[in-house]
Amino acid sequence: MKISETLLKQNVRNGMIHYFEWVSSKNSILDYQTKVPIAFVAAEIFESWHDVHFNSDINWYSEPVFSTKEKYEIEKFIATLEIASVNTDVMIFPLEEILETKVVIDLIHCAESALTVFQKRGEFSNDIEQF
Repeated sequence: MKISETLLKQNVRNGMIHYFEWVSSKNSILDYQTKVPIAFVAAEIFESWHDVHFNSDINWYSEPVFSTKEKYEIEKFIATLEIASVNTDVMIFPLEEILETKVVIDLIHCAESALTVFQKRGEFSNDIEQF
C-alpha cells in the first residue's frame, strides 16, 4: 500500500520528535544504555538520525507538515551532528566520556532546541493526513 507524501512527512516528523526527545537528554541516553546493554549507544546517537532523516534534500521538509522554524532546526541539527560525528571517536571512549565532550554537549543542546520548536505543534497522526 502506497502512502501519500504528506502522510510520509507526518511519520518522518513524528520520528524526529522521538529522536530529539531521546538525544536531548543525557539521562535518556544513559538509561537506554542500561536497558539495552547490547546496544552500542554512542554510535546509535549518530546513526539513529538516519532512520528519521528521510530525505537529504532540505527542501523536502516543507510546509504544511514542517514549519519554517522546524526546517531551520533540522538544518542546524544536521550541521551540528556532522561536526560532532567528525570529532567524536565512538569506538575508543566510553559513552559517559563522550557525553561530556563539547561537540556532543552542543549536539544535545541543539536537539533540545529542535525539540522545543517541534513540540509547539506536537505530533501528527501516523495514519491520517492532517493537511
